[in-house]
Amino acid sequence: MSFGTRRRADKINSRIEDQDVFTTVVTASEIKPRQAELVIVSLGESADYIGIARAGRLVATDQKTVEVSTLTPLDSLGNDQIIADLPSRFRHHARFPPDGTRRLSVKLWREILAAIVRARPALRAVLPKMRKLIAESLVGPGRREGGLEVFERDAVASALETWAGRTYRKRLLRSAAAPDVSASAPFLTRL
Repeated sequence: MSFGTRRRADKINSRIEDQDVFTTVVTASEIKPRQAELVIVSLGESADYIGIARAGRLVATDQKTVEVSTLTPLDSLGNDQIIADLPSRFRHHARFPPDGTRRLSVKLWREILAAIVRARPALRAVLPKMRKLIAESLVGPGRREGGLEVFERDAVASALETWAGRTYRKRLLRSAAAPDVSASAPFLTRL
């Protein structure tokens, strides 16, 4: 992500310094923003931050919001320095847009990320944490009330009625505790 005008770059940088997060709008059909992914943020002629971009909602025709957070400074790593450190077959493809966002091929992205890590070795400790955050955000929410618990409750109710009668089943199920803090706990733990 690049922000060509100095005024816009200053606003983005101010927001990053104040809240460690900023939002922007991208063309959805060109960028195809993902639920969560690593991005490089450039506020001029350098790579200034690496962060996690999360796709937001559609705000206009083909325009989607993207929130960039968990920003790690790259201490103004020059774009030319990154390109010079790439293998020769990738150099002519690695052009950073002066303004806007560009999705790179998977191989080019890996090479650019590797060049950035070579230039800023401290990222070796940061990137696994960022990747873990991305992976965690891609996992759907845990099991909700009414998932398998409904089937467990029915099975327990059927077994109780078969072996001890309807009265015992009603009495035992009425005394079942309310759901735990953990919505993924099995129904039997409530008895």
